[in-house]
Amino acid sequence: AATLTVTGSPPYITSIAASGANFIIKFVATASDPASAFKVLNGSVVTGVTNLDAAAVITGAGGMYQATVPASGPSQFYRIQR
Repeated sequence: AATLTVTGSPPYITSIAASGANFIIKFVATASDPASAFKVLNGSVVTGVTNLDAAAVITGAGGMYQATVPASGPSQFYRIQR
């Protein structure tokens, strides 16, 4: 039998705000994670948040991060994935 070990807490979005033609998504996660450990997924319906947002720029460290993503479409749903 295989054993799955999960370390750290999952990313948690704390705020989303519009900034010009972008959205700023602030989130928290395990302090030891580099910003490069995360990806932004988006979708136009809440059950379909599966599209990788390749234009997302993720910065931060020490457990506090932010993703800058271009605004697209009339409504979008976002998820942060480690």
